[in-house]
Amino acid sequence: MTLSLFACDKDGNPLLSALSFKCEIDGVKYKDQMPLVIPPGAKRSPIIHHVIDNDAKYIHFSSSLKREENPKDEGSVSFGFRIPMDKNIVVGKTYNFIPIDGKEILEGIDNLIYLEGSLPFVRLLNVDTFYYGNGTVVFTEFDLESKRARGKVQVTFPSELQNTKSEVHLNGEFFCQVQRAY
Repeated sequence: MTLSLFACDKDGNPLLSALSFKCEIDGVKYKDQMPLVIPPGAKRSPIIHHVIDNDAKYIHFSSSLKREENPKDEGSVSFGFRIPMDKNIVVGKTYNFIPIDGKEILEGIDNLIYLEGSLPFVRLLNVDTFYYGNGTVVFTEFDLESKRARGKVQVTFPSELQNTKSEVHLNGEFFCQVQRAY
């Protein structure tokens, strides 16, 4: 009980850690900032999972973004990317994402084509539709011992995301934990 009192501000809002993903999607600011104290079993976001199993080795970044101006509105989206790793992540190297031709917009479980393979990808999830884009990520820090990573991402998604005739652009910066997953 005492811990919960100190994990909130005077208005009852959770205190926030430095771990965050901040971005703009076509000029609209979004943010995902991890609370300072997280209950057992709660989802951590933003986070990078460092996955090692018999068939694959990759990192997967995930974030639950909310609009900065009104975080309780309906404009939230999930963002993520995956980078296969045959070696360690190289700080300063540009990692590129290109969607499978004709598979830029997928609904429901149709997106398994990306999850079953070893392709790098970047995506936004808006309700039940996955948007796969072109873009880059550059890590400015990636340390498995201290379990943290920082970087910048720039991505272009298909226009149907915002019902416009032009592409949708996302530019952002992240600082997050790296968690091993086996």
